[in-house]
Amino acid sequence: MKTKLNRKSLFGNSGQILAWLVVAFVALSLPIASRAQSGGPGVDHGVVTSIDDAKLDIRVGSRTTTYNTTEQTRWLNKRGQPIDAGDVVRKKVVVHWRFITGGMEALEVRIQ
Repeated sequence: MKTKLNRKSLFGNSGQILAWLVVAFVALSLPIASRAQSGGPGVDHGVVTSIDDAKLDIRVGSRTTTYNTTEQTRWLNKRGQPIDAGDVVRKKVVVHWRFITGGMEALEVRIQ
């Protein structure tokens, strides 16, 4: 005796299941996407080559890295006391930064 399979009963809910999987994927991806736009801190060591237009360039080995600076960026001497931003040019520094959309933001620049 041949048995006929009812396709509707086997695949009738597949569209609904697919929709729920898409919704679940999007819901789980949102926290990951929001973390990708701004991120955790990092630290770089190098020599300041220039500071222009809210941009700080430091030479790390053979490459130059550019950081965005803001009014909240802290400029510190070896003892941790505040200094003028221009005082770090051509000096070896430690840059504490965080990743933001559009680049890296310098949180603190300290002369070594």
